[in-house]
Amino acid sequence: MDELADELSRAKRGDVEAYGRVVRRFQDMACGYAYAVLSDFHLAEEVTQEAFIEAYVMLPRLREPAAFACVLRRIVFEALRPRHATQTRPDGAHRRAHRRGL
Repeated sequence: MDELADELSRAKRGDVEAYGRVVRRFQDMACGYAYAVLSDFHLAEEVTQEAFIEAYVMLPRLREPAAFACVLRRIVFEALRPRHATQTRPDGAHRRAHRRGL
């Protein structure tokens, strides 16, 4: 069994330290993805924390440990949707502002 599969198996059985190691392994990827969309580091951290909580809750349904990164990215994406919508201005104003350097 590879390292990730072992850590996820332990986390499924309630080993919080094992899940902590999984979080450390994927936190830069998750936060970087959130930051690329939001351009706000603090919001990206918040989204990332929420995503890891959601990923922990869904662990019992995870059948393939190798899919964890993809599942986590999808959870981050879903968490970004409402925040990204509030970051943009209505009626395309954000595009006009961007072209003017605002």
